[in-house]
Amino acid sequence: MLRRWSPLWSLAVLAGCGGGGSGDTNPIPIELVTLSGQATYDFVPAITGASGLPRLDYNENAIEKRPARRVGVQIVNDQTGAVIGATMTGDDGSYSMAVPQNTVV
Repeated sequence: MLRRWSPLWSLAVLAGCGGGGSGDTNPIPIELVTLSGQATYDFVPAITGASGLPRLDYNENAIEKRPARRVGVQIVNDQTGAVIGATMTGDDGSYSMAVPQNTVV
């Protein structure tokens, strides 16, 4: 036996929902912490080899750590893979961003 859905029944169901909100008028504030660091890269200089052709000098004393200037940095939630923030490094390679506390990145 099939019954038709009554418009009055629909109104009663919707009225019982309470407007669809959670009813929480005071959401829990999210605590933020500052995540900062410096992005760098290893600069390997070119030298002239014995054959007269240039080659890279991988001598550990020749390699220089240099700042990664104006590079994009993304902060990624390790558990969900979601990007939770993005910024650019400064001329000295530094970056700083506020992220939610207790988030594994």
